[in-house]
Amino acid sequence: MAIAQHQIERVTRFFGGASGAPKIKKAHIASAAATETASGITLPTKCVVKDVWIDVITIDAGETVDVGTDGTSNDPDGYLDGAALGVAGIIKGSLANGAVTKGALLRENEDGAGAWVPSIDATAGGDNVTYTASAAGAAFDIYVEYVEL
Repeated sequence: MAIAQHQIERVTRFFGGASGAPKIKKAHIASAAATETASGITLPTKCVVKDVWIDVITIDAGETVDVGTDGTSNDPDGYLDGAALGVAGIIKGSLANGAVTKGALLRENEDGAGAWVPSIDATAGGDNVTYTASAAGAAFDIYVEYVEL
């Protein structure tokens, strides 16, 4: 029995072929600079970013980091805005009232009155992912989850 091309394409997408399945890119930042700096991650030309988080390895108490993009979307804090570097471990963006740290590229105002909901970023294809720490000293990994179209 022959396998149809559309069945092969469906299986390829499901198991992480060239497109369709979520992928994750990781960048290790050994000592965060206090200026906007390229992380080493360049997004595929045609993709949507689903989420971004960091794993703090070496803490820097009281310091924060922004993660975003340069290039076409040019939003240096579009993924994480003021994420804390003072606690070791995984730090994800928050949509909690008064403590929103999920950047504008990954959230939408659901009702026009500040009721934030998660969203995807479809604007940053081909851009570099950047980070900006409030001071040098912390070490962390940046994770970007995306789907290549």
